[in-house]
Amino acid sequence: MIKTNQDYLPKQTEYLRISNSMLQAIEKLGFKTNKNEVARILINRYPKIWWIYRSETTEINGHDKLWDKLHQEINVRSNPRIYKEQYEKSYLSASELADYTFCPASYSIKKTFEVPETLEMEIGEQLHEKRHMEGFLKNLKNKKHRWIDIDYVLNEYYEGRSNGLRKWQYFLKNTPYKNYLLKLFKSVIIDKSVADAPYILFPQVLIETIYHQQKLQKKDLYAPLLYNSKIIFRGHTKSKIDPFMSKNGLFCGIPDYIFKTNNNDNFVVEEKHTWQEVVSKPWDSHIIQVLSYMYGIPFNNKKMKNGYIIYFSWYPKKNNYCNLETRNPRLFKIERNKQNLEKVNRVYNNVKNFNNSKKIKFNIKDLNIKKCLNCSARIYCDHMNGDKKYLELPYNF
Repeated sequence: MIKTNQDYLPKQTEYLRISNSMLQAIEKLGFKTNKNEVARILINRYPKIWWIYRSETTEINGHDKLWDKLHQEINVRSNPRIYKEQYEKSYLSASELADYTFCPASYSIKKTFEVPETLEMEIGEQLHEKRHMEGFLKNLKNKKHRWIDIDYVLNEYYEGRSNGLRKWQYFLKNTPYKNYLLKLFKSVIIDKSVADAPYILFPQVLIETIYHQQKLQKKDLYAPLLYNSKIIFRGHTKSKIDPFMSKNGLFCGIPDYIFKTNNNDNFVVEEKHTWQEVVSKPWDSHIIQVLSYMYGIPFNNKKMKNGYIIYFSWYPKKNNYCNLETRNPRLFKIERNKQNLEKVNRVYNNVKNFNNSKKIKFNIKDLNIKKCLNCSARIYCDHMNGDKKYLELPYNF
């Protein structure tokens, strides 16, 4: 904070200009044919922002962050650390299948080098440990007032029946479901002279309430996570968790969450965090990750019936750019079907074949510079330029 004579100034944004020193730094990171495009993306991503409020100036210097990031990544790229432990494994993991689906070069790099975590990865890990999804679901459930806890209402009904009408009337007056219940009562009350109509007609109203909830459940994608299920496993804890292994010992994974329904079915949920991006459809790599859990690992000798991916998109707060807030959560259901089984088996076999052959063709048509810039493995990647037709394991740059 800096004191100034000016009382108020709205947010100001300043962008760097493309310079020769910036292009040289970008080239040192492996970008050769698309340096200018990379520079434009980075410049837009790291502006300098400042504003004045009550004579105090607040500044977020994205320019310094950008140069620090470039110099840090150049230093890491110049001193790679080989990750030899990867080759001692006889099994594949869910995250490896996801990495290969995202980009085979990313998979090869992560099998070869120790890839440092990005700031976004560190924040995402912290949000996982804080179990952001659980807090979100709890708040969402509280907001859905139309849902009624049937057991709670029934208990109060029978209490009222044994202790007299007055207790039941008191319950109706004070319940958080008052407006909804009274609306239903009015729809079934014919004789308004019946003073205890709510008490007498309760069974009929309860039937209508259950029917109404069933209709809402069919429309609400979040219903399986909110009602008639509970979390029986959490994959992100401060203590180390051993991964689940497939029966043949050739696959392993640790899902974010496993839920159990009232019908004793299990389903898996993956929590993902993105940055200033509204997710309109689930990423292919995340779909493969969830499918690998569904088909590859049992929990208490039971396979997962289906899976879900929930995305939280994070933005700087409007009035406080130093802090983040989440917007536009999205939930997607992943089904068990023949097509998805074939999809995950195909990826598993492709990864297995790559591990054995050590060399495959690289599809340059799939390259996307924005995708490359968001990849944690790009720090060692030489396939971003589109001039390499083959990919090797271990990775060589």
